[in-house]
Amino acid sequence: MARGEVLKTISFHRPIYPPSKWMPLEVEDLKFNVDGAVSGSFGLAAELLAIKEAGILFKSLKWARSHRLLVECDSNNIVHWIKNAHLSPASFRGIINSILDTFEGLVWQVFLISREQNSLADNLAKKGISITRGIVEFLLD
Repeated sequence: MARGEVLKTISFHRPIYPPSKWMPLEVEDLKFNVDGAVSGSFGLAAELLAIKEAGILFKSLKWARSHRLLVECDSNNIVHWIKNAHLSPASFRGIINSILDTFEGLVWQVFLISREQNSLADNLAKKGISITRGIVEFLLD
């Protein structure tokens, strides 16, 4: 390392998963379970974009002002970065700030879930890679 060069590190936090038991939502809650899948190595970016899209969709619903949004994600780093945007890597800070702007004024929370609990969202995300038309159109077929 050259003199005066700063060593940059990204800290990874050990995930603490909630119990695996399914719990029904409260009447005033809506939940999005997100997972990003892409061809290549942009998984974290895809998952962040999925969270932003969930926020855009939620904001367009009539329940956005009367309900709380719960976002479930299986990436410990993403959950940590959204809750602590100032600690996120510079390469993701723009999209994270954009997510926070999207959710401005809404009641929402992001939760970490295990990959096993997120398997359905993961499978749907992987299927979505091969879809050449809109996902909503695909799900309505």
